[in-house]
Amino acid sequence: MPNSETQVDMKQHSLKDLINSLPDMASLFFKADIATGIALVILSMIGVSAYKTRDKLTEYSARATHTNEILLELRETIANVQNAESGISNYLLTQDEVFLDPYKKAVENANQRQEKLVALVADHPEQQQKVYKLNTLIHEKLEQLYRTIKSYDPAVPGRGIQPRVILGGIIMSDIHKLTNEIETEQSNFLKAQVKEADLVAQKSYVTLALASALVFIFLFGSRIMVSRQTARRLLAEVELKKTSLALENAVEGISRVDVDGNYISINKTFAAILGFSAEDLIGKNWLSIILPDDHKRILGAHQSMLLRGKAESEAIGVCRDKSTCFLKMTMIQNQSDGIFSGHYCFISDISIQKKENIELINARRAAQEASVAKSEFLANMSHEIRTPMNGVIGMTGLMATTPLNDQQKQYLDTIKVSAQALLSLINDILDLSKIESRKMTFESIDFDIEEVVNDAKKILTHTASNKGIGLNVDIAPMVPRALKGDPGKLRQILVNLMGNAVKFTSQGEVSTFITMLHEDTDTIELRVEVHDTGIGISPDDQSRLFQAFNQADNSTSRKYGGTGLGLAICKRLVDMMHGNIGVQSEAGKGSTFWFNVRLERGNPENIVKATEKDYQTVAFNRPDLHILIVEDNLVNQKVAIEMVSQLGFTVNAVADGATAIKTFQEKTYHLIFMDCHLPDMDGYETTREIRKLETNTHIPIIALTADVTSGDRKMAFEAGMDDYATKPIEFSVLAEIIQKWLKLPSTPKTQSIKTIVEDEVRSVSLPLVNWDALDRLGKFQKAGSPSLIEEMISLYFSTTPQALAQIQAAAVKRDHETLRETAHGIKSASAQIGLTIVSELCRQIEYLEDEQITNGEAVALAKVLLEEYEKSTAELNEGLKTRYAKVA
Repeated sequence: MPNSETQVDMKQHSLKDLINSLPDMASLFFKADIATGIALVILSMIGVSAYKTRDKLTEYSARATHTNEILLELRETIANVQNAESGISNYLLTQDEVFLDPYKKAVENANQRQEKLVALVADHPEQQQKVYKLNTLIHEKLEQLYRTIKSYDPAVPGRGIQPRVILGGIIMSDIHKLTNEIETEQSNFLKAQVKEADLVAQKSYVTLALASALVFIFLFGSRIMVSRQTARRLLAEVELKKTSLALENAVEGISRVDVDGNYISINKTFAAILGFSAEDLIGKNWLSIILPDDHKRILGAHQSMLLRGKAESEAIGVCRDKSTCFLKMTMIQNQSDGIFSGHYCFISDISIQKKENIELINARRAAQEASVAKSEFLANMSHEIRTPMNGVIGMTGLMATTPLNDQQKQYLDTIKVSAQALLSLINDILDLSKIESRKMTFESIDFDIEEVVNDAKKILTHTASNKGIGLNVDIAPMVPRALKGDPGKLRQILVNLMGNAVKFTSQGEVSTFITMLHEDTDTIELRVEVHDTGIGISPDDQSRLFQAFNQADNSTSRKYGGTGLGLAICKRLVDMMHGNIGVQSEAGKGSTFWFNVRLERGNPENIVKATEKDYQTVAFNRPDLHILIVEDNLVNQKVAIEMVSQLGFTVNAVADGATAIKTFQEKTYHLIFMDCHLPDMDGYETTREIRKLETNTHIPIIALTADVTSGDRKMAFEAGMDDYATKPIEFSVLAEIIQKWLKLPSTPKTQSIKTIVEDEVRSVSLPLVNWDALDRLGKFQKAGSPSLIEEMISLYFSTTPQALAQIQAAAVKRDHETLRETAHGIKSASAQIGLTIVSELCRQIEYLEDEQITNGEAVALAKVLLEEYEKSTAELNEGLKTRYAKVA
């Protein structure tokens, strides 16, 4: 049965609230009349605002019209001058006086247009000055055109014209520059006016909308409010009865506590949660149901409730049978006529949730411990496997520096490929770990797609050849060579897919097709398909293909080998590149693996061609510089000693940290390679001890380890190491590290700047002479007129040698401005008559950085430019004899 005291208490409070709110109903009608008057005032304000807005918009429209008139007059003025110049050019080519009409028209209208422009910008004194200056330049240009007409001699092509053409070009450039300044100022002024007009209009619309909304609210809102308030009061007693019944049967425990802290009413749920009856708890202190150890925390929540009106907390409750449960408690102040009269307490049993949370916490802790254990396992496995691999790859590299016949070189290549395959197995596991921990990063660099695909093919060519299967690659012509993204990740996906195809194909061929699905201004979407004639995959097995540590048919794992990680890594890499990957296959009929990725368009100029440095002849020849190798593995120690010795340094090696410290104290070393994993005292601790022994000289210490995790790298730097090299270390990397930290000049046998420049120019397959350019020029030839091609080439040969001499001199003097301006002029002229390599070299010189000019790169480029000019002009002269009969 419902507690009678609870019902009476709830009724008293609800009736009291109803009576207290009755005076508010009388005031509502008075407020409605006031609202009508306010609405009329707002309507008046709307009218005034609309009138002012109309005036402002009319003013902005007039200003915009005036600005457009100025811009139109400017463009017509420039158009007249340009038409005059074009007419003179046509006159010189054709001797037809009809082409002089635009010039005459420009002369007649020059003063009239100046007066009109001056009048239009009367409100802008600065622009008036620019208009006067523009008029002066236009008259100079027209005068120059007049002199060109008078001095032209048809019998002598080009005589006396070139200097005036150059002068005319400068004047025209100044005219365009000044006109652009005025147009830009006027355009900015026009944009500002339009923007301001838009803002005024927007404000007007917003004001009108808000005002209309306010009128609606004031006129109708108050009426609706009165109706709702009346209805609410009529339903109050009905709701009171429903509320009392709902509280008594609520699923949440509800109680009322007086100012002395004793229960005065509770509902059935409150009592049932704790196993008591209502009579057991009424009159007792509210803390009697809380475990004594939790009293302090609950009293703190009670204080918070007194200050803020409400507080929540959790507590351990004591049930009637002395068992405990977890309770969620909410306390809300109870006030009567503004005076505190106790509080309401709401409770719910959260024991099940608490138990689940504890289990989740324990499971999360166990998962974290497992993750740490996995990371440590991967690091240890990486170290243990990479340590012998360092010996294999290192000794292979050293052997490659000795005299070998072709068969021995082939054997060495096979050893290196096998070693790299084993490393790729390790890298697969580490890559998967990085992906799962979201530590995999992607580059965004320019690369050559053909080079990436060919690299993948080279890795698998030997295996495919041994199996007697074909390995083909086809890149569609529309696919651009230069792309931007992560070439390493793309190569990794290709090697995995193509490698799987080779592995599971015993006869036939493996073909890779690359096409373009979609392109826009900045990006393209590639489609890569790898077809094979191998064993194929059944539909049931395809569902497991891209899961880690799974192969399509586990019964084949012994025959074909592999970890089952390759396709899982491919899928996750493609997903991270925002692409898709899939397979189409049928058992016994081969497979087609495909993936789509979106890449940015690349800049061919930024693609660095991969060239291996020849370190066979490297010899720093500095026996006065002593290097210490701290390495416990004898094979790795031997490799390091041989490498450093070949570089021409004095080298010593020790196998543990204690000996390293003793050796450091007895002898002066200039650089130390430190293995991080050493017996007894590891490399980190050894480094810290050496740092303590240093006096005034800082010895570079390079971490040399098979570990590749970021945590080990961080530990190395924190221990005081200066750099980090991963085993197996390449000969070239070792040389570069020593050169860097001992600040030695570069001695490896490398290409000269000249050779590098020539390779870069030829890498884009430019012809010496682009005959299509001359063919296009010949289309403008008019019957009966002198040979246009002959005239252009003659003019080019008469001016270019002197310009080339200026480039040579400017490069030597490091005259940046002259170098760039002269190169710019030759660039366009060379392109015009088809000398593409000369034009490209001039472009490279024009865009050299100041630092590149200062350090002498311009000198090397200028030398190559002169050589290519001689080759190109020789081919041009030879080709002209047969291609164009009129040109000797």
